[in-house]
Amino acid sequence: IFQTRLWNPDSNEDAAEKERRNLQNEFRMNACRLIRKHFPSASVGIYPEKFSEKMAPDLLLDLKQTTKQAYFNALRKSDIGIADEGLKDTPGWKVSEYLMFGKALISTPFHVVIENFKQQKNYLELSGRSSFTELPDQIEYLLADNKYLQMGQQNLLWSNEYLHPMNYL
Repeated sequence: IFQTRLWNPDSNEDAAEKERRNLQNEFRMNACRLIRKHFPSASVGIYPEKFSEKMAPDLLLDLKQTTKQAYFNALRKSDIGIADEGLKDTPGWKVSEYLMFGKALISTPFHVVIENFKQQKNYLELSGRSSFTELPDQIEYLLADNKYLQMGQQNLLWSNEYLHPMNYL
């Protein structure tokens, strides 16, 4: 699963943030296209709004797919979640959603330390911010011998220990 959105670089005045958003959008569009090509049954697409309609009309999700219920249904049916960094180089909320649902994870590099969250155990990391071409091989790696099941179980355990709301009370 990789249901995401694009961010209009022109809605931010900082030149560095504009460039970061351009890179982010390029990754997201190319990743969706590549995943669709190699894995036609995958749930991938871009949230439909004005900027996305202009940039990626071929990737727009149907609005019915973007409801909370439809998204969580698609998430439950998926085994592997694709993520990239969120705004301002954060891991983004998608990572937490995937972990809480016990999904295997493939992500662009993280720019923050996440406690007891390890490559190969909790996630596979792409080599760079623009490395969308690595996705098919990473997905195939997780599918081989059902490695995604073990990673998903590790992520469910991790999320219960580090993300569950009871741990904050």
